[in-house]
Amino acid sequence: MNKRENTMPDLRGAFPEMPQDCRDALLRAARSVKEENDMIIKRFPMKTILIAALILAVTMTAAIAATETLGWTDFFGDYDGTVVPQAAQEILNATEEKTYQAGSLSFTVRQLLCDGRLAMSAVDIRTADGSDALYCCDPGDVLACNGENGKALASRLGLPENTAYLEAAKTLGLPLYWPRVILQIGEDFSGGEGMEDPLWNADNTMTYFSMAFLDHEKTASADVLPATLLLRVSRLDPETGEEIEASVVRQREAIEIPIHGVIAEKDFTPVEPFIVNGYTLVSVHAEQTVCGLYLDRAFEADEEARKLFESPDTDEWELIDPLWSGVYCRENGVPYPEGMSLTGEFDSKDLPILHFRDMISVDEMPDTLVLQYDERQVVLK
Repeated sequence: MNKRENTMPDLRGAFPEMPQDCRDALLRAARSVKEENDMIIKRFPMKTILIAALILAVTMTAAIAATETLGWTDFFGDYDGTVVPQAAQEILNATEEKTYQAGSLSFTVRQLLCDGRLAMSAVDIRTADGSDALYCCDPGDVLACNGENGKALASRLGLPENTAYLEAAKTLGLPLYWPRVILQIGEDFSGGEGMEDPLWNADNTMTYFSMAFLDHEKTASADVLPATLLLRVSRLDPETGEEIEASVVRQREAIEIPIHGVIAEKDFTPVEPFIVNGYTLVSVHAEQTVCGLYLDRAFEADEEARKLFESPDTDEWELIDPLWSGVYCRENGVPYPEGMSLTGEFDSKDLPILHFRDMISVDEMPDTLVLQYDERQVVLK
């Protein structure tokens, strides 16, 4: 993730402590920016914050059929109750597969999806000749680096979970590969953020997941998203951990992803006044795509709250944290599942209006939303 100016609120207390497997994955994503100099980084305007809600944390169950390869539904399945809407599942599963060979490895593009705000790819990786190999997410990691999915890999290999990849390759006598697949978006449509992380299938091959955030104002008038898959391959020497120079391959493949844009829009308004610390909830604008419901809640600051917000001595995060805390629920009080973007965006450029944007998973536009703030709630219609 790109760094912000030091005038931004301190977000360190916004979420629980990051698990080590998530931290490792975040470093991998950061390294993709450093290593591939054509990755595009966009800096957002002052007082706009993109809050990544541990997007790279992955926890998977070990119960996977022997012939099954993992997809985005599996990736999200055990992450904090995130649900992939049915329409998104159908599009992902209908992707026309295409296989590329880079070096000694075969890359099969199995799932692609774009809704104008998110672009996603899932690519299966195996040796081109079908032989056994070990694939690592980072040569310095251990087998269990990706939570339960990594632990399942260690179990299938018959090795302790804390076995380093290099040691595992030596013990098993297998070649060790370090592959990556990065979904890259051109500057015309890029939103400047992205992530990548792998999971291991039941046959110990790898599926590599990559997501890019888009500038939805620019994609709104497009039907197809032009993109590039960066395929990177290297084989590691288990004795030294160094890349075998002749094995390093960087290969770019141009692809196009159909854009499934906004299906429906609706403005929700509170049925009665609702105020949080001097901020009045004005409305919630909803945009539905196949990936879920993007929600923009707007609060208006009263005069005192605005002065406090603009004061250079104010801890901005302490002010906006209570506004962020609201959870979207159904009329029966059951919270909606998290949306696939797993992100939230705060924007104060229209002060005294503050915007809080996030996402929930739905299959259709609801008639009513409920925002729950601790013991208080507000109904929106």
